[in-house]
Amino acid sequence: MSNRIQISNPEFDNADQRHTDNEVRVDIGNDSSDKKQERRMNSGGHFNPAVTIGVSLCGRLSLKATILYPIVQMVGGLLGAALTRAIQPPMSYIDNVYYFDNGVTVIGKDVKPGLALFCEGLITFFLVLTYLMCTMEKKKTNWLLSSLAIGFIAQANILAAAYITGGSMNPSRSFGPAVCMSVFTKNVWKHHYVYWVGPIVGSALAAFVWR
Repeated sequence: MSNRIQISNPEFDNADQRHTDNEVRVDIGNDSSDKKQERRMNSGGHFNPAVTIGVSLCGRLSLKATILYPIVQMVGGLLGAALTRAIQPPMSYIDNVYYFDNGVTVIGKDVKPGLALFCEGLITFFLVLTYLMCTMEKKKTNWLLSSLAIGFIAQANILAAAYITGGSMNPSRSFGPAVCMSVFTKNVWKHHYVYWVGPIVGSALAAFVWR
């Protein structure tokens, strides 16, 4: 249950807030690298259903783990979002889905759903392919360098997709905040499928390319 909530918003217009927002994204990329290194020898350090699907399609994960991992990841995402919800005052949620989103991922203003879907699929493809190339090869793996590579690609993807989709790449990371925000507004579900279909397709393509 190692999902972390990302405070990101595709529609910030305030320059200072954009600067702070980008700092958070950089921190998430570095945090992703740290978590990968810490959990590699225990479970593979997935914390993302898209990564789990990719590894499973490569034949490197049992059916039981393929089913259980996403469930635990979803629970982790929900718990992280619930903790954020408990810490933040209610007014930070009410009618502020496009101002302070508490981790909710929504597609940017004037961004077409098709573009958002392609974007999530593309960045997830690069993330999962990097993970597979760094961890699934038969040669001896340098876990430190692998963790850094995965963290850097996650960081680059988030920065690239920030104002298109928020750069999720992770269904469980998007689902938890959406559930918590849905108490105040249902708008978060309008294009939520983007954060499932895109990463799953991108992950499957990455597994196909790697194999």
